[in-house]
Amino acid sequence: MEEVRISEVARVEGHGGVYVEIDREAGEVKRVELRIFEGSRLFEAAATGRGIEELPMVMSRICGICGPAHAVCAAKAIEAALGAHVPSNVKDLREAVVALNTVESHLLHVVLLSLPDFLGARSFIELMPAHRETLMTALRIREAVGRALDLLCGERVHARNIVPGGFAGLPSKEAALKCAAELREAAKSLERIAEELAGPLSVALGGCESEHYAALSTGVDYSLTRGDVVIDGRVRVPEASFRSFFVEVVVPYSTSKKGLLHTMESYMVGALARLNVNEGYLSASSKELLKVSGVSLPSRNPYLIPLAQLAECLTLLERAAEALETAPLKPGRVRVRPKAGVGVGVIEAPRGLLYHYYAVSEAGLVVSADVSTPTAQNVADMERNIKRLVERLLADGVSREVMERECAKLVRCYDPCISCSVHIVQARAGRSKS
Repeated sequence: MEEVRISEVARVEGHGGVYVEIDREAGEVKRVELRIFEGSRLFEAAATGRGIEELPMVMSRICGICGPAHAVCAAKAIEAALGAHVPSNVKDLREAVVALNTVESHLLHVVLLSLPDFLGARSFIELMPAHRETLMTALRIREAVGRALDLLCGERVHARNIVPGGFAGLPSKEAALKCAAELREAAKSLERIAEELAGPLSVALGGCESEHYAALSTGVDYSLTRGDVVIDGRVRVPEASFRSFFVEVVVPYSTSKKGLLHTMESYMVGALARLNVNEGYLSASSKELLKVSGVSLPSRNPYLIPLAQLAECLTLLERAAEALETAPLKPGRVRVRPKAGVGVGVIEAPRGLLYHYYAVSEAGLVVSADVSTPTAQNVADMERNIKRLVERLLADGVSREVMERECAKLVRCYDPCISCSVHIVQARAGRSKS
């Protein structure tokens, strides 16, 4: 037996490795493990006993990249538990928050983490001589997005303004319009560099294909915070029924849970899944980028995830700017009264479906919690496609070193947030508690 080992995949958020056991003579892959070895983060335990007012801020600490998305999802779940209905302008502005959070995350991944793989470089530093202006423009766009998040959230990393019932504070209309204008300019700049970036990102290796994909959809627009979960463009799952269709299992070689459909099959979440489900609601610039790239949707090829992220950014920048221009800034919050109840929140975080569940006591304290993050849901799909990739590479007779390089590239395409994937686990393998 021969082993393909990556002790730690570089250029991803968090720490994890890949182990593949192969029989080169038989041309078979015997075992694939995505080994995540970070210590348990205990998200659900951190939520238990907390007051509902502080929960969004606490849960934003799950991630230093998608903190605003966790805050919005936590607030949404608490509001569902209390039977609270927030105003439409709050929903629109939260949509803008998650859209901005997604663009900020995508640009970091596409430009600094995945693009070097597609251009044959070891890091983005090697790309600077030939692509300096493109890379710097992308980073300047990301900073503009960060300023917009600061304006709406009070802080771009951990959104202290996101509270049950709405926002603790909102900017003046003048500040919102100024920010929207900056986002409009950022969108124009992104259009100019997208064509250059899309060329290499559209080169997708064959042989890898996800079994299923799932994303949120309203059926009327491109939304990240509203709608039902749609599986393979056919099955619609209401938020409250999420755990009836999506389960998590624990494996002995990883501190991450592994998300599966209730049929125990793997599935893909994230930008490509969202484009598959919501293609008709993309902006004209996003559709044009996909057209010139020669990409047909739906696609299950994970190598196209970075390109999907780039295309999605164009739509989301426009939607965020529009929300800042048109959404009233008052009322910014409705009063929520503590009562016993259970609530579910499902949104699209940058890397895919995010699920928060809370049971709340009469006193307004969280008594139990359940969180499922996008990367945990993608783990099984990553392992499936690593197996397919190595099988193809075995047939081509490539060296172990090439296999290791290609496996790392494939994992990076998924843009894993490994720290997010690690939370409460059982002592032994098996289906996890909800």
